[in-house]
Amino acid sequence: MYEPGRDARGALCVGLPLAEERKGCVRVVHELGVTLAGSGWRTLVFDYAGTGESPGSFRDLTWASLVADAQAALAWLRERAQGPTVVLGIRAGARVMLEAASADTAQAALLWAPVLDPGLWLRDLRRRSRFRGTGAQAPANGGWDVDGYLFSDRLCADLEGLGPRTDALDLPCALVHIGRPSPGSPPGCAADRTVHLATPGFWLETEVVDSAPLVRASEHLLEKLVS
Repeated sequence: MYEPGRDARGALCVGLPLAEERKGCVRVVHELGVTLAGSGWRTLVFDYAGTGESPGSFRDLTWASLVADAQAALAWLRERAQGPTVVLGIRAGARVMLEAASADTAQAALLWAPVLDPGLWLRDLRRRSRFRGTGAQAPANGGWDVDGYLFSDRLCADLEGLGPRTDALDLPCALVHIGRPSPGSPPGCAADRTVHLATPGFWLETEVVDSAPLVRASEHLLEKLVS
């Protein structure tokens, strides 16, 4: 939790990416949290059960458990929030947060390079893993080993079965494309709330990526969303 140094402007609940993509987000999200705290935003960054620093096993993940964890984190933050509550979803975490949030629990959504079609994302993840020679194999006991993360048959089926999200969102939405435009844009993301940044996709980089443009753009979009 990043606490504001003055009266709270609002609250932000951050849904991180999954698997290897999470690692590249930690520093960038930390820098976002520190910056937003200085401008009055209380920011909660949570890990789904079985990921990051939360207890459990990645192989036990299901789509329903991801959404339930996001809903629990959002409810916890709402109890402590002052001002509007916004969700930030990053990569696959964007689709999770869009499923978890509603007009009753959040006022708006900010999305970074969102994965709107989890099945397509999973297939791309497998291809990249095979190309790097780091996994994407089917173990004898089922599932898929992708870069050392065991995607169970259940989770794979969940992701493949979701399909792209094309329905109208319940919440006002802002979007940050990073590197190249994300496949598709959520309905309702107005042109004046969409930013394109040429910076590399930090979730795949092994080198330090300058996060300042992304942090500045996000701060600006948050103000637009809640003004």
